[in-house]
Amino acid sequence: MRRDPRAAGRPPMLLGVTAHGDADLAERERETGRPLGAVRVFRRWGEPVVDGFVRSNARSHVFFISVKARRPDGTKLRWADIASAPPGGAIDGEIRRQARALKELPGTVWFTFNHEPENSASSGMGRPREYTDAWRRVVSTFREEGARNVRYVWTMTDAAFGRDASRYYPGDDHVDAIGVDAYNWFTCRGRDEGWRSLGELIERHRRFGEKHPHEQLMILETGTVEDPSDPGRKARWLTDATALLQRPQYRRYTALLHWDARHGRPEGPTCAWDYRSSESSLRAWRKMAAAPVFAAGVPCPPNCREEDARGDALGPVLAAAGGAGVLAALGAAGWLLLRSRRRARTGGSGPAGGPGGSGPTGTGPRGG
Repeated sequence: MRRDPRAAGRPPMLLGVTAHGDADLAERERETGRPLGAVRVFRRWGEPVVDGFVRSNARSHVFFISVKARRPDGTKLRWADIASAPPGGAIDGEIRRQARALKELPGTVWFTFNHEPENSASSGMGRPREYTDAWRRVVSTFREEGARNVRYVWTMTDAAFGRDASRYYPGDDHVDAIGVDAYNWFTCRGRDEGWRSLGELIERHRRFGEKHPHEQLMILETGTVEDPSDPGRKARWLTDATALLQRPQYRRYTALLHWDARHGRPEGPTCAWDYRSSESSLRAWRKMAAAPVFAAGVPCPPNCREEDARGDALGPVLAAAGGAGVLAALGAAGWLLLRSRRRARTGGSGPAGGPGGSGPTGTGPRGG
């Protein structure tokens, strides 16, 4: 009998994916066999942080929005220029536009300024101290604009926590959660890096979190490739990750978002992150999604409709383990039928297009 993690004092986690449109998200939820609680989206500087996709799904999903200090044409902004931007100037105006758009969303939204600042994709943007100054400027401006529903998740690669992560840390007063992007690359990058479990990948992140006991810990990107010599190894990796996060020492982890190859760019390595890379992996992903440890739901925000709160329109994801069981019994087809009924009532938008700041880099699959 599966043990409910809440009975042991372990709050359930949010489980999510990267998606960039309604059809994109619906496909993942159909594959998963249940609604997902969280969605990760990427933006470049100057792109709208809130589009029709985010707006129409903000009642039923917690959004994690990352904004890279890179314009849509690829040019980079210097962190020092963001930190010292004069009031009323173009940079200050863009920060305030982001804050005003996000504060209009119902419920909590998680925001990351320039994820993976230590990554090669951020080279030329500035020094660590300039990054922390820019982060604090963004957060302070959001607060000035009254974006009280926004929380801030600082995000680095797993490798950074073994090197110089602390140099980029903006301080506990400007951070609500400490995020990590952690991948089991194995041989994907043309060399054998060893098969690494999720526990091994995030151990240094977990220890870093011990120094900041009031912040949540989150896995904002993760995935594993297949092992051609062992077809079931990827499935076991996912199963082991589920078991890992039920242990008491991981109770501060509150979210896990899966990355897959459907958002890669051709200039980066082609890695089989997709949980559909084999039948056994897809089955393991579905079992992972059904585990009580990932049963966290989306609370109904103060201005949501009564039918959202009741679940008639499937606004909030059912948080209780029993609710997850009902959804699992309902099955993917039933979930999609109810989702389509919700779309018909709310007039949800169509696909929102491709990622803003995503794309493979040397360290993470999409560094912007």
